[in-house]
Amino acid sequence: MREALDRLNLSRDAKPIAIGIGIASGPALVGNMGFEQRFDYSCVGETVNVASRLESACRTVAYDILATSQTRDAAPELAWLDAGALALKGMSEREPIHILLGSQTLAESPAFRQLALCHQTMLATLRAGDAAGTEITACRALAGFDPRLDAFYAVIAARRADFAPA
Repeated sequence: MREALDRLNLSRDAKPIAIGIGIASGPALVGNMGFEQRFDYSCVGETVNVASRLESACRTVAYDILATSQTRDAAPELAWLDAGALALKGMSEREPIHILLGSQTLAESPAFRQLALCHQTMLATLRAGDAAGTEITACRALAGFDPRLDAFYAVIAARRADFAPA
């Protein structure tokens, strides 16, 4: 989707279109909903609601693909970073979330591995209650392979509560 959107944005002379994607894994009811004269193929359930709330949270987190821990655990070979835990509407507890940077190839790259290590150090500093300004700056410097990460790291300080221990 990112690649298709990049091609679309390059092909037109207009303000670039941005998307947000929320991914959750779990049970959902999928099928034709309604009655014979009027129905829609749709999906409903808590998993769908969580994915929708994550999609909405992309603006707050400042990254385009957010996923639950269950989704991350189902695809550990991909390049993920911890993005804290959010209070989502309709949920009694904060939901741990992750950003999806890319493929297994990216996850195995030295650049991502170095960023992931820096990111873990930043998380430990935030969770200890410290400001983590130096660590955030270091991560931003290592994140040049993905320009979207600059905005993500730019809002981390304002999202400190999302990284507090549960």
